[in-house]
Amino acid sequence: MLEKGLNEVFSQRYGMTAQGMLRSSDLFKFTTLTQGIQEKDLATSGVGRFPIHGEEENVNKDTAQELGSTTYDIDIFANGVDISYKMMLGNRYDKAMEDVADLGDMAKDTQEFNRFAVLRNATTTTGYDGVALCATTHPLETGTASNFVNTAFSYDTLKEMVQLFNKAKNYRGGSIADDPEMLIVPAELWERAVEITEAELIPGSANNDVNFFSKKFPGMKVKWCPYIGAEHGGSNTKFFMTSRRHKMKVFVREALNTWMTPWDKNENIVTSFKAKYAEVAGFSDWRGVVCGGT
Repeated sequence: MLEKGLNEVFSQRYGMTAQGMLRSSDLFKFTTLTQGIQEKDLATSGVGRFPIHGEEENVNKDTAQELGSTTYDIDIFANGVDISYKMMLGNRYDKAMEDVADLGDMAKDTQEFNRFAVLRNATTTTGYDGVALCATTHPLETGTASNFVNTAFSYDTLKEMVQLFNKAKNYRGGSIADDPEMLIVPAELWERAVEITEAELIPGSANNDVNFFSKKFPGMKVKWCPYIGAEHGGSNTKFFMTSRRHKMKVFVREALNTWMTPWDKNENIVTSFKAKYAEVAGFSDWRGVVCGGT
C-alpha cells in the first residue's frame, strides 16, 4: 500500500505544469531504443527535381545522399529518497509523501532541462553541417540558407521568421515551403507573444491593419519555456518557431520508472524510493526550426 501511494504522489507531481508552459513531450519526436547505449542519427540531402521523362526511357532513379551523422551516447539518470524507520514508526508518512513529491518534481525538471538544451544551445552546438542549429550560413549544394533572424522580438521579426519557412529548401535546392506550428518564447516574452499573435488587429498599429498571424495562423500554438531562459543558462531575448518538419528528437533507452525497497531488504533499516531513466536528446537537421532574437 505504501509503494502504491508513493507512486501516485510521484506521478501527480511529475505531471504538473503551469498554464501555457511547453512540455518537451509536446515538441520533441521520441524514438524508443531496444538495444545498445548509442544512437546514430543521419542527415540526408533529399532528392532533386523530376527530370523530363521520355515514353520509352527508363524512369530516373534519384538517391538521397548521406550528408553527415551525429552519434549520441545514452545517459542514465537516477535519484532517490530515504524514509527512515523512525519516520515509519512515528507514522510520519506525510513527510515521506512530500519527499517523494519533490522527487517527482525533480525528475520532470531534469528531463526538461536536458531535453531543452537543444534550443538553449541552438546558436552554439554544431550539427552535421558544421554550423549551429540556428545559423545564417547552412551550406546547400549551391549557396547557403538561413534559419536565424538576428533582431529583437517584434511583429516584424516574427513575419521574417515565417518568410524563412516559406523559402525553405532541401540540400539539393528544392522548395520545401512550410508553415510554423508553434512559437516558443522565454517567460518574459510570453504575454507580448500572445498579444502579437492573437490580436485581431496589429498590436500598436494606428491604421487598424489586419493581424497577419491571427488571420493566417489561428491554430499556431504560443508557448513559454523556462528552460530556454537566462535563469537556466539560456537567453531571455531568443525565441523559436517550429514546424512539423523539425528533427529535434529524444532517444529513449529506458523510460522513467520507480521502485521501492523496504527497510527489511536494505542493508540499513531505511525504506528507499528511487527513480531512473536513460535517454539523450539532439537534432539531426536544422530544417523545421527558425530562431529569432539578439
